[in-house]
Amino acid sequence: MAKFERLLLVHAVTRRVNGDEEFHYNAAWMLSEPSSKTFRDGFTTGKALIDIRMHLPLDKAVRNHGTGFRVHEQDLPSLFGRIDDLLGTE
Repeated sequence: MAKFERLLLVHAVTRRVNGDEEFHYNAAWMLSEPSSKTFRDGFTTGKALIDIRMHLPLDKAVRNHGTGFRVHEQDLPSLFGRIDDLLGTE
């Protein structure tokens, strides 16, 4: 929980103008207050998965890129105790 205190989740539509990409941010939420209970529930229900990012190339030593989490975007809010709507869209 100490490494993942909060997450900024932003939605935007994009367009190209004269070769430049422009963004219109239409929603932004600060997700905070994760807990071991919400993550445990996420693992139990299959909303959160653990990725062991380690492999052994045939001609090299073990490559360990650390443990990661895999979560679908729509399931992210269920892992946090507090959700703040930063743009007042809801």
